[in-house]
Amino acid sequence: MNDWLQAHGTPAAEAQQLADGSMSVAKGAGNLPIMETYRPGDHVAIGEYDFDVVWTPGHTPGHVCFMDHQKETDIQLRARQLWKHHMDRQGQVREILGGETLTAYELGSHVWAETKPNRWSDLHGHLLRNAIGTLVAHAEMLRDRGVLDRTANPPYRYGRA
Repeated sequence: MNDWLQAHGTPAAEAQQLADGSMSVAKGAGNLPIMETYRPGDHVAIGEYDFDVVWTPGHTPGHVCFMDHQKETDIQLRARQLWKHHMDRQGQVREILGGETLTAYELGSHVWAETKPNRWSDLHGHLLRNAIGTLVAHAEMLRDRGVLDRTANPPYRYGRA
């Protein structure tokens, strides 16, 4: 985690703190149950619900949502809200980059410059680590679409293609 954070522009001392940040929580979690892996297009039945697994990258490259096409649910509304959020965030990233190149860490200071209640300077621990991960996921998606370029070697810097 430390190397990954530094590869995306997090200062070394801060990267180590962020990498270690949730270890105390992990120690108290105990043994976790066996996890299932789902892929886009899979069908999952849980109780009275029938879900289709839908790929929704953004917060993480492998993020998925479960959609019940038989019922109008809060989940469907939330999925539409998340999709709009992702499109807005991607537009914001393109606008911020303009003609410059930034690491995900540097990009975060612009994305969350004035956001309330959580400005970039207010984020710490797992919130900051998750914010960096979210920005990397958005930037990598835009890179996959040919909208952004990334430097070949760390610290990775993103810029318009």
